[in-house]
Amino acid sequence: MVLLFALISVALMAWQHWGMNLVMPIASENGNPGWVEDDRSENGNSIVQYQQNDAYHMQCEIRTAITYPFCNLFTALNPEDRGVDLTQYTTLHLDLSHQSSTRDSLRVYLNHFFAPEDQIWFPYKSNQQVINPREGRHSYTLKLDEFYVPPWWVYASDLPPKQTTPQLTNVRHLVLSTGDSSIPREVSLILHHAELRGKRISANALYRGLIWAWMLMALLYFSYRAIRYSREARTKHAETEQLRSLNRLLDLKSKRFEDLATHDPLTGLYNRAGLRPHLQEAVADYKRKQQPFSILMIDLDHFKPINDTYGHEEGDRILAAFARMVSDRCRQSDIPARWGGEEFVVVCKNSTAEAAGVLAEDLCRATREARLGEGYVVTCSIGVAQARGPDVGALFRSADEALYRAKNGGRDQVMTSS
Repeated sequence: MVLLFALISVALMAWQHWGMNLVMPIASENGNPGWVEDDRSENGNSIVQYQQNDAYHMQCEIRTAITYPFCNLFTALNPEDRGVDLTQYTTLHLDLSHQSSTRDSLRVYLNHFFAPEDQIWFPYKSNQQVINPREGRHSYTLKLDEFYVPPWWVYASDLPPKQTTPQLTNVRHLVLSTGDSSIPREVSLILHHAELRGKRISANALYRGLIWAWMLMALLYFSYRAIRYSREARTKHAETEQLRSLNRLLDLKSKRFEDLATHDPLTGLYNRAGLRPHLQEAVADYKRKQQPFSILMIDLDHFKPINDTYGHEEGDRILAAFARMVSDRCRQSDIPARWGGEEFVVVCKNSTAEAAGVLAEDLCRATREARLGEGYVVTCSIGVAQARGPDVGALFRSADEALYRAKNGGRDQVMTSS
């Protein structure tokens, strides 16, 4: 029964990973209407022209009669121009061509329309991301959970903060808008194809369901064992003790289901759950043998601008490359892990703060010289702390304080906790 349930669980996870795909194409050949607008409705004097053949084509001449001139290219998410719930989708993929006479950004909006009874000062809420398009035709991938409500909409709405968060439950339009530059320019924008991608069942929902199912199965199993145990306990004390030992062993095994993954899928390093037993081992050696150990708290400098400027795929590539470099330069006894986002931790067993500081300086220098970025330099800041007792929380706070001093002191450097 357990084997069958395990096979079903594996099959569901494989189906979720390679199947269950949900795709919504946005293309002119499907009959999705497109249109444009310029800033003349806002007393501007920019001029926009629209062409629709096998793509959506906007030709815009930005003029500067107003402070923030603009041209917008609209596409409906479906031929009927009806609202769509995007909560099951995770990414927006754009295939577009962009040309501008001066450097320009591109604002991407997903407009959520309010129900008539919910309308406030404006019929829809703008959910926005900003990209820096390259000249010519390229593809871009945007994560839907990284869209945000732009400040101009928040300030104009004058609503409580909880009502100014992104909403994607009734989206009708994908809008591509020229950037914030106030320089006169000519912009050509062609949206060849766009599509929304997601899963019919999200990974989180599936994993939660499997965990609950396994917990229910374990509960039923342990209930059965408890009933059997109570019956046998009345007749044979020795068998009762044996069953108690078995139940304790099975209870330990059941707890393993609470931690299904110990490695970070992007970098291949340990995650927090995977790092935990190594920290416990280091603390045990410290208490039993007075064997010192230290940790490095590492943070990639200016990582958010890298994501904003070059895209999240480039950010993921930097994280993976940095993780490989850290692994290659660590000793066999050092345990590197991804702590979260752009933060990493290295547990240096049998190392004082001075020895760990040598490794930290080497990592800091190697990061600077590794040319991880294409056309820009990636650096890191590192905080070093040595264990002064069995309190792991205090050790991490000391390393974090040292990291804070390294960041505030100009970044690209190592600071050691006093």
